Amino acid sequence: MQQLPTLLSSTSLLTPSAERMKCVMIFLVLTLVVLMAEPGECFFKHFGSIRRGAKSAFRLARTGYRAHRNIVKAERNALQNQRRGQQYQP
Repeated sequence: MQQLPTLLSSTSLLTPSAERMKCVMIFLVLTLVVLMAEPGECFFKHFGSIRRGAKSAFRLARTGYRAHRNIVKAERNALQNQRRGQQYQP
């Protein structure tokens, strides 16, 4: 039985001019979507809240990484102390 080509393999069979035409079509559709947007629907007025959220997420990730790094350092020091024959006392 012959298998039907999947979507990925069928797009790879397109000629270069067809690929170019597909890119042009996507560009035109996205341009149309941007130009049809109402002035009140602009996301730039929400830029401040997006920036605050990104800043908060970055701070959370940084503190989590620092806590992880401190735990790894403490475990490494404990292992070195055990190798030296000392007891680890935090």
